[in-house]
Amino acid sequence: MDTNVVEITEFALKPGFTEQMFLQTRDEVNDEVRKLRGFLNRRLLKSAGGWTEIFEWADMDSAKAAGEVWSSLPGIKNYCSMVNSASIKVGYHSVAAVAGGEAGRSTPHAFCSHALEGEARWWLGSLAVIKATAVQTAGQFTLIEVLESEGEAPLHVHHREDESFLVMEGEIEFEIGGKAIMAGPGSFLFGPRGLSGILCARP
Repeated sequence: MDTNVVEITEFALKPGFTEQMFLQTRDEVNDEVRKLRGFLNRRLLKSAGGWTEIFEWADMDSAKAAGEVWSSLPGIKNYCSMVNSASIKVGYHSVAAVAGGEAGRSTPHAFCSHALEGEARWWLGSLAVIKATAVQTAGQFTLIEVLESEGEAPLHVHHREDESFLVMEGEIEFEIGGKAIMAGPGSFLFGPRGLSGILCARP
């Protein structure tokens, strides 16, 4: 199983800077970022509270090395000048390229999965961070936080487990058992096993 490292940075812009100004400056440093050792991918997601920048690196050494030279990259000063430094939160995750099975536990144990913590995996082009595994909950449930970009998951059926969704930000159109449901922040949806379902993220 191949394992990479995902760096997730959450931040907000300083007052006075527009989205267009920020995106243009970000695009200007893309070429320099791609030259960094171990660089694999870079994504940007917008939410109601700000922005999430997702970098994928070949390994942790490459991720840390990039952080050390970041401020010296050509054009990066303009980019950084628009970011509210007090709002920055950075987390690193090991990412498995493919999912692996886990054996169940006889009893669950107490634990806490903090913000920006959890095992991360790419799932249908989106970043999924596993906040609670079947091992930790003795097979009762798995909890996954997904940073979903605009797109659509394929129609599918779960035969062995129920599926629930809590929408934190943005708007998602669900189809569960042939019924279309538009869900926004704070919405909770439950899909019993055996029903076909699909979800479509909106910008």
